[in-house]
Amino acid sequence: MATDYNLTIVGDSYTLSSVGGSTILSGRLRDYSAFKPQVLGPVTPPNPYALANFVFLGDNTPQAGATFTLERAAIVQNTNPQVPQPDLLLRNSGSGEVRILGLSQNQIANSESIQTTGGAVVNPAADWKLVTGKADVNGDGIRDLVWFNSTSGESAIWYMQKGNTGLSNIIGSASLLYLPNAQTSFKVGQGWQLTAVEDFLGDSRPEFLWEERNSGSTAIWKLDIASNGRTDLNLAGSSFVTFNGATIQTGGTAAGWRIAGVGNFTVNSSAKNLLWFNENTSETAVWQLDGTALVGSGFVNFQGTSLKPVGWKPVAVGNLDGVGPDEIVWQNGTAVAVWNLGSNYGVTDRSVVLSQGLAAGEQVQALADLNLDGSLDLVVRQKASDVSGIPIYYLNKTTFQLTTPIQFLVQPPATTAYSTGDRRFDIIDAVDLGGPLVTLNLG
Repeated sequence: MATDYNLTIVGDSYTLSSVGGSTILSGRLRDYSAFKPQVLGPVTPPNPYALANFVFLGDNTPQAGATFTLERAAIVQNTNPQVPQPDLLLRNSGSGEVRILGLSQNQIANSESIQTTGGAVVNPAADWKLVTGKADVNGDGIRDLVWFNSTSGESAIWYMQKGNTGLSNIIGSASLLYLPNAQTSFKVGQGWQLTAVEDFLGDSRPEFLWEERNSGSTAIWKLDIASNGRTDLNLAGSSFVTFNGATIQTGGTAAGWRIAGVGNFTVNSSAKNLLWFNENTSETAVWQLDGTALVGSGFVNFQGTSLKPVGWKPVAVGNLDGVGPDEIVWQNGTAVAVWNLGSNYGVTDRSVVLSQGLAAGEQVQALADLNLDGSLDLVVRQKASDVSGIPIYYLNKTTFQLTTPIQFLVQPPATTAYSTGDRRFDIIDAVDLGGPLVTLNLG
């Protein structure tokens, strides 16, 4: 008896269900952008993850198998799909409160604080830094919160679940980071900071990126997660970042270097790169990584000359136009600039200073496509007043200039700008955290 199945892909999530039946599998799509086909002699096979409308049924392990007859497969594009859009994750540096704003374009559909399964609101102490809320650490399709304690040197992960409103604001379980078989949590030494959580090893799971501020050493840690949620450091899969087998040191704080972001700044490559910024000289440099090995580097430059934009600081990294390498967003007071990079990390003629600057006291804190036009926009915080709104600067994907007048987030039924009520709230991430689906017109 034949059975029909639907595999639905919306945004970065998937659902497998039988037609007229219940959901069989669901979760978040894996990121295979770092995959490189194995070269077989003189032949380089095509990258199957880069082939449009390519369907493969199988597994890369011998642990399961099945026999079936495939009668028909069809790809159907919905011209008016319901898609997720970025929500906002905020943290108050004073009270410790963590808040999720579920967005429908520039409207706040719902707002929730982080809670336990019993409903108790959790506000961590000020020395716990919320590193990110966009990493799905345990691979269950729900993004988790990663923390670092600057006093104790401990790190922790909150494995999140969805609450009644659909937002992933419930702590399902939590774990400090341990060494294998240890009874007490692992604490890094003074000077180490947890800088980013990204898939550096190409295994579709996020790793920890550490920076030692005294020497400038960096390290990438692979994690092992037990069924009970306990999280251990995978010693065999973790390493310092090295060049020709030797650990690299930038000189740290004394030399002025710090990690300013993680992205892809290399033409024709999908590998993760580190963006370095020098507080003394205002130079930026890129490290191209292959796992934990440095395989290429260079200064961000114009026609071969390293750029030193005094007074400017990099505030965000993202693929603003959706093609090619990532862009670097800079801020100097109320002025904002976008650098588009070409070969050898050279700034192209698409790089611009925005013709309209920010208002006094505003800071660019995130990039997100809130109007779903295919271009990342500037998500800004007003830090000069407790009556502090969240303005959105919508960017054109070709010119990187503003496309429409500035809009503020609003929370219906109010029509005036939403205010956090406290300037100490900062935007940690802009990413889908379970907010409402929005209709996208592709017709």
